[in-house]
Order: sequence, then C-alpha cells, then structure tokens
Amino acid sequence: MSERLDDLYDVYVGKMRDIEEPPMSQEEWEKEYYPYGDTHMTIYEDNGYEDREDYLRCLAEDNEVDYSTVRALADVLGENEDFDGLVTSVQDVAQGYM
Repeated sequence: MSERLDDLYDVYVGKMRDIEEPPMSQEEWEKEYYPYGDTHMTIYEDNGYEDREDYLRCLAEDNEVDYSTVRALADVLGENEDFDGLVTSVQDVAQGYM
C-alpha cells in the first residue's frame, strides 16, 4: 500500500465522519476506488497513448493532417480540449473547412 493511498484514505474517512456515515475499511475502499492500485496513469495512457506527443502524432496521422498543424491547434486550444475541441478542429482541417 502506498503512502499516497494512505493519505487519500485518511481524507475519505474524515469526510465520512463529517456527514456521519460509517466509512468502509481501507481494504474495501482501495478495491472500490483503486482496483488496479496506485497507477498514476495520465488521460493519454488511459486512452492507449504513451503521452500527449504520441496522442498528437496519432491524431495527425489518423486524420492525414500535418503534425505541425495539429501541434499549433493544440497549443492554441490547450490540453483541456485535446479530446474534444482539438479533435473537431483537426477534422475540420482534414475536410478543408479551416
């Protein structure tokens, strides 16, 4: 068990006491909220990519758009749009709308 999970469990127990609910055991809590352990996966890894750069390169390749264009759009839109607005914008470029 990691120190990080110990700290998170302590926060959970405190919140449950605040609302006067009995907390589940740490073992039950870890199985419920961290079934694969303390993995620290990024959103890119969760979606099958090594990192953001790998994701952007795949997005460019999948849509047949130059990587430099995808990178410029990603820089303007920001990471919070990587799986929403960026995809739409890259598709628009691929279809000639931009």
